[in-house]
Amino acid sequence: MLRTKRLDDAGVAKLPVKAKRQTIPDPELRGHYIRITPNGSKSFWAVARDAAHKQIWRRIGDPDTMNIGEARERAMRMISGIRGTVLTDVGQQPSYEGVARSWFERVVVKNNYRSEYMIRLWLFKVIVTAFAGMNFIDVRRRHVTALLDKVEDERGARSADAVLSIISTICKWYAHRDENYETPIISGMRRQKKKDRERVLRDHELAALWKEDGLFGNWTKLALLTAQRKEKISDMRWTDIVDGVWIIRSGEREKGTGEALRLPPMALDVLDAQRQVIEVDNPYVFRPAVGGGVRGKLGRAKAKFEARVPMPQWTLHDLRRTARSLMAAAGVPDLVAELVLGHKQQGVAGIYNRHGYLDEKGDALTRLAARIRDIVEPAPDNVQKLMSVRPRRTV
Repeated sequence: MLRTKRLDDAGVAKLPVKAKRQTIPDPELRGHYIRITPNGSKSFWAVARDAAHKQIWRRIGDPDTMNIGEARERAMRMISGIRGTVLTDVGQQPSYEGVARSWFERVVVKNNYRSEYMIRLWLFKVIVTAFAGMNFIDVRRRHVTALLDKVEDERGARSADAVLSIISTICKWYAHRDENYETPIISGMRRQKKKDRERVLRDHELAALWKEDGLFGNWTKLALLTAQRKEKISDMRWTDIVDGVWIIRSGEREKGTGEALRLPPMALDVLDAQRQVIEVDNPYVFRPAVGGGVRGKLGRAKAKFEARVPMPQWTLHDLRRTARSLMAAAGVPDLVAELVLGHKQQGVAGIYNRHGYLDEKGDALTRLAARIRDIVEPAPDNVQKLMSVRPRRTV
């Protein structure tokens, strides 16, 4: 480590950049350092040992956003917090970081949250840093509001709401562990007004989309024909289809699915087409056999499609809403249509009615397919439209 006699804002600005990363101690505050990377980036850091004698480094900020006096004040709080952090002790004035880490391990990691990566980023790079050195119970509404203001100004209202959701969840979790704790989160702190989307694709948009082929065309067709969530379609495997019935995989903490769906012939035709574009022996219908997913490919294909066929403000999830609307137009009973989507029955019926509705859901998808066929393959004006029912077959 390099050493210097004195550090002020001007001195920090004049610190030279070298080929290797430098860590320069602040002579006025033990445990406060300035790091300089070979690309010229400078940042303030605090270091101390926790109750288990493990050395902990915490990033404070950079000279572009704070002066060295502010960095020292925050470093003192961070150092105090690190020294008082006991991750397994949530009952004796724990630091905010201690509670946050305990919640993350006991709830997010233990329950294998699918959003673990994003939660980790927001929690440790934004939330814990903002409340560094503070005891958990000392973080009040004004502190949370100030953080939300900062995140909204820098990254937008949606990001601020993501931060608020994590903070609120931690507060509720801690409230179950301390009868004297009162959460600082109240209703009305969200920065975005939640609006239910209403977008349903029009007939001419469906017809244009149906002309697409390849992975994007097959994926969107199957989404329309089954009304399933996009992650379920993307994770579909060939072995999930048995005698024309799609057995939809579902894990813990996931939203409901259609469970088992007897696919109409149009959907089976789409799967036949997909076999021609996917790798041989690939267990997945849409995903690559090794590594990666389909989200990026679908996004790029969607952008290319929109460059040729303007369709304003639509998302892949709108296909699910469109399919639900088409089922209603085809005379599918609401109960059956909701079960196709994976929306469970509520109340007493949801508890006692264990009927699987396999045939009813199969009929609903047949009606949906006929409705879609009428839109994308309209019959000549002199031909009367009839619902075509083709014999069942397997993939």
